[in-house]
Amino acid sequence: AMARWSTKLWPFGLSSGQARQGSTASLPLGVVLEEGGEGSDIAAVSSAPKNCAVVREVVSGTSGEAAGLRLGDVLRACTAVDMRMEAPTWQVLAGGIGRPKAFRIMYVADRRPLEEVLAAVSSNRMDPLGRPGLFVVERRTQ
Repeated sequence: AMARWSTKLWPFGLSSGQARQGSTASLPLGVVLEEGGEGSDIAAVSSAPKNCAVVREVVSGTSGEAAGLRLGDVLRACTAVDMRMEAPTWQVLAGGIGRPKAFRIMYVADRRPLEEVLAAVSSNRMDPLGRPGLFVVERRTQ
């Protein structure tokens, strides 16, 4: 289900005729993302600036469709899983390096290379709790 996000919670302003929404969905999403901006194939339905991931296609019957993702949506942020080394103090003192641990973070997709955005989206598969990803999109309302 889509939920409206307050601009107080999100630092980026909205253009006139735009709405921001968040949704949760499990992977695979069943959407095709491409880089937006002038000259892109998706420019006719999206006002995305360059270096923004834009939904080019939503496959019918997928979790992306169920979450309400649409053609032309601009992905502004999503959850991602970051693997970091975690080491208790006693282990560091003994010369150990620790063990890898998954941390769930909010990844801001604005002005990031498409490959990096795709890696952030797909990293949700590494969530040890198997939670669905959270995706914040912006879309035209007019």
